[in-house]
This record gives sequence, structure tokens and C-alpha cells, in this order.
Amino acid sequence: MKTFTWSVNRPWAVILPVLAFAIGLARGGPLVLCTGTSLVASEEQSNCLVGNPGGTVVVTASFTNDPTFVDTPSSRRVDQYQTTLIALLNGGATVFEEVLDASFSDPSVQSAILQADAALSMTGVTFGSPMLTSTSTTLQSSLLSYVPTSPAFDLPTLIACGVTFNTTVICSGVAVTITPLTTVTYGPATIMIGPGHSDEFDIESDQEDININDDYTYTVDRNAITTNTYLTTQTYEIDGTTGASSAPEPGTWGTCAISLAGLGAIWLGKRKRVSARWGILPVLAFAIGLARGGPLLPCTGATCPL
Repeated sequence: MKTFTWSVNRPWAVILPVLAFAIGLARGGPLVLCTGTSLVASEEQSNCLVGNPGGTVVVTASFTNDPTFVDTPSSRRVDQYQTTLIALLNGGATVFEEVLDASFSDPSVQSAILQADAALSMTGVTFGSPMLTSTSTTLQSSLLSYVPTSPAFDLPTLIACGVTFNTTVICSGVAVTITPLTTVTYGPATIMIGPGHSDEFDIESDQEDININDDYTYTVDRNAITTNTYLTTQTYEIDGTTGASSAPEPGTWGTCAISLAGLGAIWLGKRKRVSARWGILPVLAFAIGLARGGPLLPCTGATCPL
């Protein structure tokens, strides 16, 4: 059985592809070599394996995007509605009910009112306009979002601006400053370099790496918008009522009969006062009975008061 031992002096042109493939498998996919024609060009690429140029000391670069956000708070309100429409018959039976996700003035709610009116009309009742019976407004959600009002850059844009250490330049109308941070690492080791520390760099045994991180700082103005969403729930009711009966009450009939009897007595009195008195009594008794809601009972005593 043969055993293969890799020497630290083996050409990196052979070793790096193997390392890249192994690291790529560990990350869930192959890690490709950076394609830059120089170390500097490779360091400015993202998500790749930077080749080691060799030597006892190597200087690498990394880049970080470090904006400072200046927020201007603001808020806006979003109103949502839910309207319930109910049509009742004599305050009891429901002849129409519908819940709509709209305000009372919305055409869909107005259309539902016409449908409710039609349902009540079919029952032959009288009804008026919808009446508001309940209403409530509750906060449903509050969401914070940011809208930049000045440029925010990605790292390739910042690197292309060519800012030098500890200086401030205008990049696309924005003042950008680079602050360097130096880190020394001795091999063998693996470090992350490049834009946002997205590239991998393998330091050889007995090799010193000096990494200079370029930290880009600038200001981004933003509107910090709080969106409050409210739900207004309302219930409207249409009441349909049946009309009153046109037939007179029994007491009304009795009153009319008494009036007629009185008129008859006056007329008969002009002709035969004595006979009229006895002839009108049955009519009076009948009329009084109607006024009381029923016929009179026979008298049982010596006198018979009305």
C-alpha cells in the first residue's frame, strides 16, 4: 500500500486546486481560485481562493464597508376597514347579513345596502337608512423600515474609488475615509481576506502574513419610517317594521254605537218620549257592552248600576 506525503515545498499550483476542492466540499460547493493576474487583483475579487505568492513574508489586503447611518424618524398611518351590514325584521329575524373588508363609503358596501333593502322590500315592511350600532379601532401592526436618502455603496464601488490610507475623498458625491487596521499571522494558518473577508488565503509554514484591512467609513442619510396599521370595525343595522292594523279596536266600536244610540234617542224623543226611552235601552246596553269589551251580564240585585 502506497502512502503519499505532501511536502510544504510542493508547487502551490498543484496543491491549491486540491485545497480549493476540499474546502469547497466543506462549504457545500467547490471553491474556485481567484482569477486575478496578481495578488492585488485577486484580493479584490470575492468568494474565491487567493493563491499564495510564496516568500517568508506576504502582505495581503482585506476590505470592510462601515457606513454610519443618520436616521430621520417619521411615521405614516395605514387604515383598514371591516364593515358588517345586518338587516332585521321587527328587530328579530335576520333577513340579510354580510361582512366586507371595506369602509362604509366603499362602493361594495353601498351595493350590499341595496341588496339588504331589496331583501326587506320583499317582506313588505317599512325601513330607513342604515344605523351605526358599534365601532372600534385597534392597532394591528407597527413596522419600521429604512429608506436611504443619500448613496450607500458596495465594496467594489468603494475599492474602485481609489481612496488611500487615512485620507478622505469624494466618491460619487459622498466623503469616504479609509482607516487601516494591520493584523500579523504566522503560518501554517488559514485567514479570510478580500472584500468583506470573503476570500480564503492559506499561509505556508514558517511564513508571516501581514494583513491590512481597509475600513471604509462614510455617512448614509436615511428616513426611518414607522408604519402603523389600524383596523376599524363597524356594524350597521337596517330595521324593517310591519305597519299597524287599520281595523278599529272593540272599544272604538262601542263608542260609535253609544254615539249612534244617543242620536237615535234625541230623534225619537221628538216623537214619542216615553216609548223611545224603553226602545233605546237595548241599543244602549249593546253599545256599552261593546265599549267594555263584552256583553253585559243580567242584574242579580234590587238595583242594577251601570
